[in-house]
Amino acid sequence: MKTMILAAVLLVRPAAGAVLAEEYDARLSAPAGAVEVLAGGETDAWREAEDGMPLSSGDKVRTGADSSAEISLDDGGLIRLGPDSALDVSSLSAGSSSFFLRLGSIVAKIRAGFLKPGKRLQVRTPPAVCAIRGTEFGVEHDEVSGETTAGVFDEGSLSVASADKDGKTLAEETVGKGREVRLRAGARALRQGAMLKLLRHRKSLTAARGRLETLRKNWKRLDPEKRRELRKRFMVRKAVRNARDKKKGAAGPNQKGGGLKSGGEPGRPNLPDKLKNAIKRADDRTGNKQKRKMLGE
Repeated sequence: MKTMILAAVLLVRPAAGAVLAEEYDARLSAPAGAVEVLAGGETDAWREAEDGMPLSSGDKVRTGADSSAEISLDDGGLIRLGPDSALDVSSLSAGSSSFFLRLGSIVAKIRAGFLKPGKRLQVRTPPAVCAIRGTEFGVEHDEVSGETTAGVFDEGSLSVASADKDGKTLAEETVGKGREVRLRAGARALRQGAMLKLLRHRKSLTAARGRLETLRKNWKRLDPEKRRELRKRFMVRKAVRNARDKKKGAAGPNQKGGGLKSGGEPGRPNLPDKLKNAIKRADDRTGNKQKRKMLGE
């Protein structure tokens, strides 16, 4: 148990070169069903998500069936992660923040004026790079078809580009309100049209609007030191709980709503086979074998 607790304490420290003070005060909130977080620098120590858990660059979040979670960026942005989804928090730098959607869907509300001139927010998928402007948007990646759909609901715009394996831009489109674009890996032409596929996420967007408004009224920014301490408490508490579960021979996290499958080594719950295989194939497609470690292989 002491080893697990020490590891939890160590992982809350910023990675080499990271400047925590320049990161967004990002927190995970409203986890519903089976939601787990893998801290940056860890390979297989997935922890059950808790409301208010601070996030840092390098963290990963995944949801099971009928599950969801939110990620707040200070009091200016809210990202809702849908069921059966996997999202990497690539960078929370206030100057250039980035997320990687492996599979599943996100819907977001970014307050107008939140992204100051010169600051950038991107959402990437295996075939696409979406540059976000103050907007209401959705991104969905279907691992089976390899297709990404990105669109804007009622406010703002976003730029969507496809790139080759070397990162060279092949095609780019600006998407306005009520529109969506679809693309697959290596696309040299993007299909843009009226929003259809993403309309099913409108209810989630409505919820995001209300949540962001509440967030703005009640938000209290944490300074970097307080964020580190709060993160440490979350991680140590989960490490202790996992150690106790292992000692008792527990099978994994409490399941809600048909979420993540228990079994295997305690404290290392597995995704449903379908989602597990989907993530593995997504890794193969992007050529990033290092990310397979999230499966505990």
